[in-house]
Amino acid sequence: MGLFSRDTGPTPTAAGMAFEFVALRAATASVDDDFDDVRQYAGGEPVPLTRGDGANPDLSTGFEAVIEGLLFDTPAVDVEDTPVGVDVSIQDDFDGIVDALAGELAAEHEQWDGETVVAVPGRYVDDAAKRLARRAGGSRVEPVSLVRTDVASAVARGLEHAHGRYPPEPHPVAVAEIGLFDTTTAIVEVNAAEDRVRVQDRVTVDGGSQLVDNIFAEETLATALDVDEDDVPIELWAQLLPTVREVRAGLTGRETDKLATVELADTQIDVPVFADAVEREVTELVEQTAHNVITMIDDSGYRFEEIGAVCLTGLGVRTPGGDAYEEGVRSHLADELAPGWVVEHLKTGSRYAPERGAALIAQRELDDSTDAFDVYDDQ
Repeated sequence: MGLFSRDTGPTPTAAGMAFEFVALRAATASVDDDFDDVRQYAGGEPVPLTRGDGANPDLSTGFEAVIEGLLFDTPAVDVEDTPVGVDVSIQDDFDGIVDALAGELAAEHEQWDGETVVAVPGRYVDDAAKRLARRAGGSRVEPVSLVRTDVASAVARGLEHAHGRYPPEPHPVAVAEIGLFDTTTAIVEVNAAEDRVRVQDRVTVDGGSQLVDNIFAEETLATALDVDEDDVPIELWAQLLPTVREVRAGLTGRETDKLATVELADTQIDVPVFADAVEREVTELVEQTAHNVITMIDDSGYRFEEIGAVCLTGLGVRTPGGDAYEEGVRSHLADELAPGWVVEHLKTGSRYAPERGAALIAQRELDDSTDAFDVYDDQ
């Protein structure tokens, strides 16, 4: 017997959840489901777990509280980022949000007993695993295994490729995960025939969609107010962020400049946000991401034609304005590689989201006709 109990009936249901900083997603897969029947909840869109102005330049503390709340039965907490004084709070009804999502799963799948594979960003896996080992007691959601989000996305693509093929061949997947505050690139080989997943290389660098927006807002206000960036009041650039995101969302259509109004000490200040300036900031992250993908493929020993897919994932491309990053990465990869290959091999969208991969990992564990994946990840 593996991680999961197998006494839940003839067609038990596997579940996967993904936490990406301040959002939650979930998916389920019954062992008798066709690969295409994996059910994703909330339409595959992130379910927010925080409230507040969202301007905190480092929400990782809040994310850790989210992980603790689910995995370790700790109460919801308020998190204050002392250096900048911005409050970002876990929702008061955090447990209710998780239970509501779990309730949807349970209502549709009587055989699901709460056991769940949880995907989390890599920087949290080791600490979460240690705490998970010490966890006592149960809840509606019972985390039984942790996996990195990039590995889960690679598994979603690898099993899609293996579906209907016999014998399934090893499938190397390049994963580019644009998060809120960092970007991870990895090469993951998914071998469904030998029940093995191996991470061959991984690099995580600072730079994500939220970080780009934060820095841009601070620089824009420094110019408008003619002050040093360090002297820009946090409450001002927090007010500017919604306009920055709105302009970024418009980059894939008709570029439009916007005029934002911020308020400081009862004084209203008009601040222009120029689309071409936002586009330059987006392009910098896009170029870095595409460069990291190409470099990692070159260093992996594979020719790019041997890479089965490039999966572009992460909250940076799944939140409003994320299309600008998706289209930018697609364009830059096409410029450096073969355009036709990129059209066929760049995979995006909820089909390759980490909660789907987590559910498929759980599905193999539950299914008596297959062996669970051995995941080799020492990167």
